[in-house]
Amino acid sequence: MELSVNERAINWGAPWYCHVPNLISLARLVSAIPAALFLYFRFDAMFILLMLFQMFGDKADGMLARGWGAETRVGRKLDTTADLLFFASVGFVVLLNPAWNRIGLLYLPGIIFGIYVVFRGMVRGAEYSFPRRPIDHVSFVLYAALASLLYLPLWTTVAIASVGALLIFVSSILLLRRAYT
Repeated sequence: MELSVNERAINWGAPWYCHVPNLISLARLVSAIPAALFLYFRFDAMFILLMLFQMFGDKADGMLARGWGAETRVGRKLDTTADLLFFASVGFVVLLNPAWNRIGLLYLPGIIFGIYVVFRGMVRGAEYSFPRRPIDHVSFVLYAALASLLYLPLWTTVAIASVGALLIFVSSILLLRRAYT
């Protein structure tokens, strides 16, 4: 995604409501680790609530920022980091559970690649937000796989996770192509 010439890191002179998307992303970032802990200790209802907050917040922050003309570099980085922290921490919990760890292995390459992209961007001081498509689809497949892990038969979760792994692979290729062109 290209940044507009007028876009600042944070526009402090903007009306108060222009900061709401960044606050949603920040709340998603803060709630990522508690969501993983709720999954680990099998507080399923709390995990589902935080996962729904992550899912709807992921859509809402971007839509509000674009709708209000409040897109910022900080907002993009917060959004990407919140996504990555949620899926990495929950993925770690899935890998710890012996009944689920094979499903977690499907996502391991994508999580490692996401961490690489973020840290590479941080070290270089470059932009490290993910492209909107097909990453949006990947995150919703991941949310569906997590929900099915708790309530549906294992074969359903494996099928959903396989689609997610394929989308992660395609997204990784697109990110690499974007990084080196």
